[in-house]
Parts: sequence; C-alpha cells; structure tokens
Amino acid sequence: MSPKEPLSNIKEFADQLKEILPELKSYVENPKRLGTWLEEHNPWLSRQLLGAVSNLSDPYLAGMGLTVDLLTETRSEVTLPDRWKNKAEGGVVHVGALATAAEFASRIYWGRLLNLQRNSMRVTNLSAKFFFDARTATKAVFDIPENEREALLFRLRSEGEVKPSCTVKIYDHDGRLVAEINVDWHFHQAKALGSGKTEKT
Repeated sequence: MSPKEPLSNIKEFADQLKEILPELKSYVENPKRLGTWLEEHNPWLSRQLLGAVSNLSDPYLAGMGLTVDLLTETRSEVTLPDRWKNKAEGGVVHVGALATAAEFASRIYWGRLLNLQRNSMRVTNLSAKFFFDARTATKAVFDIPENEREALLFRLRSEGEVKPSCTVKIYDHDGRLVAEINVDWHFHQAKALGSGKTEKT
C-alpha cells in the first residue's frame, strides 16, 4: 500500500472544485464521473473513490475489497485482496472472484474514457484460462496500446458502436501469471435527439 497522498494545495483544489459545482448534481447521480474528474487533479484520491464507490454501487462487489492501484490512459491495475469471501474450498482464490476482478479492471478503464451519459457498455462474453491456483492477494492488469485505444474510440464515434475484446492478466503476490481472462464488451453510443447522427464521446 502506498502512503496517503494529501492534497498538495487545498486552496487551488477548492477553486477547481467550484468550477464543477454546476455539474454537481450529475456527479452525485453518477459518482464514478467525479472519480474521472479527480483523476486529472489528484490521481490517488480518484483511485480511492473509484474503489469505494464501486463497492457501494455494485452489490455483487460488496465485501470483495477490490482496490484500484493504477488507472492511466493505457493501463489499469486492480488488487483482489486475500479475504475469506474471495476463497474457494482448500483456501485457493475462487475462479469467480478472479473473473470479477478482470471484468472490473477492464470496466473501470473504459468507464474512465467513455462518457457514460452518452454511451452504454455491457459484457457480451467472458472466457478464461487458469494456469495456477492462487492463494494470496492477486492483481488484475489490463493494458492497451495507445493507437489501438484511439482506433476503437474513433470507430465508436463514427459507427456508433464497437465490440472490443480485452485480455486481462491476473498475477499472484509473487508476480506469477495465474490466469488470462478475455472480456468482450459492446459499447453503444446513443443517437442525438432529432438527428440521425451519433453524439461525440
């Protein structure tokens, strides 16, 4: 765990916060949007908020303790802690918990880039290869080259939908590759009212 990173300049942060007050209602309705805004101003606080909000807003995740360790333009890392709720018989990490961590890692990545008021995202398929049993905390890692990401976002803007396949790698505490989990998504862009065109992301 990295030490807490305090806000470096409280006054500056407060001034920036005032700028979003008109949009505060939308942030309250969708707290994950606030996490995206915070990412530009305080990445550590943004990751803490994303993890906490997800555990509250997604009942299935409650008690799993997923934490966001890294969230950048090309990569996300999520830790699945060593908890009894995440274990199967014999003390190994449950494959369902690993799959959930993989889905979560790819979802928070794309959720950071997409305007979810204009776009929807849903899983259409999930497949996995498990190489070893994990008995400790694990880390789900998703990364994508910048050019591939931009190509997907361009297709979403121009075609209105895209179906990316995301490979998430799961590592154990010793850095050993435990599993590779493919999460297939369907991103769909809502059409602007009174227009046959899709809105921009």
